[in-house]
Amino acid sequence: MTDAIAIDTSRYECATGRKPRGKGSWTFRLVSPLVTYSDHFFTAPPDTDYRKALAMARDLAKLRRSDHIVLVVTD
Repeated sequence: MTDAIAIDTSRYECATGRKPRGKGSWTFRLVSPLVTYSDHFFTAPPDTDYRKALAMARDLAKLRRSDHIVLVVTD
C-alpha cells in the first residue's frame, strides 16, 4: 500500500461552488479498503483552517489504514 491517501472534495465543490479553503467547520469521512471496517467520521475543531484540518484527518487516516478521505458537506 502506498502512503498517498486520495482526497475527494467533489461533493463539497458541487454543493458550494468553490474549493475548500479558509477557516470553518470541516468533517471528513475516512474510508477503509476493508469491508469489515466501518467508515470513520472525523470533525476538526471549529474555526480550523482547511489545510490544518486535512492534515489532522490524514494523520488519523494513516492510523486507521484508510485508503481515501471524503470531505463531507455540512449545513
